Amino acid sequence: MELPTIQQSLFVLFTSYVMKWLMPKLMALLKGDKKTVEIHEKEWKKDVVYLYQFPRSPHMPNMSPFCLKLETWLRANDIKYEVRQTWTQRSSKGQLPFIELNGEQIADSQLIINALSRKFNKEDLTTLTQSQIGAARAVDRLIECSFIQAIVAFKYLEHLPELISGETIGLKWIPKVVTDVAAMFIKPTLREKLHSQGFGRLTREEQLEQARLDLQAIADVMGKNKFILDDEPHTVDFTLFGHFATFYYLPFDIVLKRMVRNEFPTLLDHMERMKERFWPDWNEHLAA
Repeated sequence: MELPTIQQSLFVLFTSYVMKWLMPKLMALLKGDKKTVEIHEKEWKKDVVYLYQFPRSPHMPNMSPFCLKLETWLRANDIKYEVRQTWTQRSSKGQLPFIELNGEQIADSQLIINALSRKFNKEDLTTLTQSQIGAARAVDRLIECSFIQAIVAFKYLEHLPELISGETIGLKWIPKVVTDVAAMFIKPTLREKLHSQGFGRLTREEQLEQARLDLQAIADVMGKNKFILDDEPHTVDFTLFGHFATFYYLPFDIVLKRMVRNEFPTLLDHMERMKERFWPDWNEHLAA
C-alpha cells in the first residue's frame, strides 16, 4: 500500500480544517433565515416562470428530485418558464427549487405546483374521484415522507463520495480529496437526521424491508394502469418520477436501483414512460 506524501497529507488536513469552519456557515446560509424576500429577476416578463434550481448534471437534467419533479411538471403543462441555474441562491425557506412569477417568489416544489395549478388552471383534481384524490395524496406523502428516508440511507449515506464527486455533479475540476472530505463532514448530519426520525435506528435489512413495503404499496395502487391513478399522469406521477429518476440514472449502482429493476418492473416502466413522454430531449439537457 502506497502511503500519501507529506504534501497530500497537509492538503487533506488543511481541507478538513476549512470544511469544519465552512460547513456551519453553509448550513446557516441554507436555512434561509432572511425576513425579506429578494426578487432576483428584476425585469421579469408577465406570466413567465423563472425556475431557480441546481445546475444540470452530466447524467440527468437535475440531480435534485424536487427540481426534476417541478421542471417535468412545467413541461407537461406547457407553462412558459426559464431556468436559472444556481449553486448558492436559496428561497426564503432556504430551499431549491423556487420560482419567481410576476415579481413574487414561491418556494417548495409542492406549494409551487399548487400555486401554478390555480394560476394557469392546470388542476387535475376535477378529473379524479374522491378515492383517487385520497390515493394520490397518500402515495405522494409516502414517497416524500417515508420512502425518501430509504433514499437518504442508500443513495446518500452509502454512496455520498460518489454522489458529490466532480464527475457526478459536473464539476470535474474539483479534486476527489475535497469531495471525500466534504462527505466525511456531511455524513454525521445525515445519520443524525435518520436516527431522529427512527429509520436510522433500524438494521440495514430492516431498512430494506421498509423500502420494499413502500415500493409494493405504490405498485399496488398503480396496478395495471400506465400511470399511478389511471392511463394519464397526474401530479403524483411527477413526484414519483423525480425521486426515482434521480437515483436510477446515477452512474453507479445502488441497492434501490436493483430493487426497482428486479422486483418492481411496473414502477420501472412508469419511470421510463415519463421520461420518454416529457423528456424526449433528455440528452440535450445534460451538462457537457
